[in-house]
Amino acid sequence: PLEPIGLGGFAFTLFVLAFSYFLADRIAHTLPARYEGSSFGYGIAVASLVNFKYIAVIYLAATAAVVEEVVFRGLPWLYLSKGDTGTIRKLFYVVFTSFIFAATHSEQGLVGIVSTFAYGVAAAMLFLRTRNLYPVVFSHFVIDVFSFWSK
Repeated sequence: PLEPIGLGGFAFTLFVLAFSYFLADRIAHTLPARYEGSSFGYGIAVASLVNFKYIAVIYLAATAAVVEEVVFRGLPWLYLSKGDTGTIRKLFYVVFTSFIFAATHSEQGLVGIVSTFAYGVAAAMLFLRTRNLYPVVFSHFVIDVFSFWSK
């Protein structure tokens, strides 16, 4: 069952996830990384669709937010919550899903991996607290819109 969180819960979730992502992004940019990503990714897609940038950004952000949050947050917890949901299982869930989420963003280079791992930890913890994917999906969408728009 969904836990009601209200508008304040949505705003809080957005603040925490955006803060964790953009703070980690800033910190990751100070790392001595040589690899800055590949020629594959949303940035390339958005840049190539100059005439349709608005549509492309909204579409890519929405699909990424829904699919990634369901796959990396919702489904793993659905599987793991079938047994004991103690502290060790929750810790495994947070670390494992964050690691896999970050690994799937490896085309963004070390900066993308670090920032998406931080986002993943915060998102998994907030999801465990609320048991509601909607605010996490919405926050992911907003963060992606800002990230893709700058490409």
